[in-house]
Amino acid sequence: MKSIIYLLREFNFTESEAKVYVALLENGACTGYEVSKLSGVARSKIYNVLEALLQRGAITDSQGDKTILYRAESIKQLTISIRSKLDASLSTLEAEAQQLAEPHDDERIWHLYDWDAVKTRCRQMIEGASRQVMMQIWVNELDKDLEQRIIEKQKELDKFIVILYDEAELYRTGIQRFYKHGFEQDKLEDMGGRWLLITVDNREMIYITFDSNGMTEAIYTKNPNMALFAREYVYHDAYCLRLIEHMPQQVASEFGDHLEGIRDIFSL
Repeated sequence: MKSIIYLLREFNFTESEAKVYVALLENGACTGYEVSKLSGVARSKIYNVLEALLQRGAITDSQGDKTILYRAESIKQLTISIRSKLDASLSTLEAEAQQLAEPHDDERIWHLYDWDAVKTRCRQMIEGASRQVMMQIWVNELDKDLEQRIIEKQKELDKFIVILYDEAELYRTGIQRFYKHGFEQDKLEDMGGRWLLITVDNREMIYITFDSNGMTEAIYTKNPNMALFAREYVYHDAYCLRLIEHMPQQVASEFGDHLEGIRDIFSL
């Protein structure tokens, strides 16, 4: 139950409120005295905490002749209540924000630090594309949500290139149109880790790097030159992989069965 206490604090429950709610959830209806003992919350504070939980809708009470019993709402009911309040607050925030002037786009390079926020921006970029999406991604970062958004957007856009990297070279995905990279070990040595690159409609790009612990850096920009370089980088990969795919025997004959020679670019 410690995890529930921690999660409740993420939704602005105090530690005492979380402890009392969990104690009632585990033990059923209790008096204030009983839940104080079960939760470890002092009797001097317990009734203020119970009143706060009642106001939140997290618990209910039943008044008898001599005692008041308190009972926790189910986790499902509490979740519905929290989600409803959160949705209402977000709707109000959006409505208030519409009254503010829209910020002007600029061509600066912006650094992002939270992976969840970065994933949201990646999804928004893909969903907002009107002409073209070019991207490189490793299967490690291709979660179900992002994969589904790519699948849906590929149905809308013909110009949607995905270069997929998979260290195990299995390339298991529901995406219909993608290029298997095939040189993952070499690229990991060259780059020092994984990365994710998305450029949309030649107008914006995002580049994220990863190590074994997760995201290390992310930059985002609407600089057209940066977007152009990102687009050409993906194009270059697609050109090379398309040639290898359609002329495997000729390429293997020239550069070896494992194409090790193709990376010796300085020997002309």
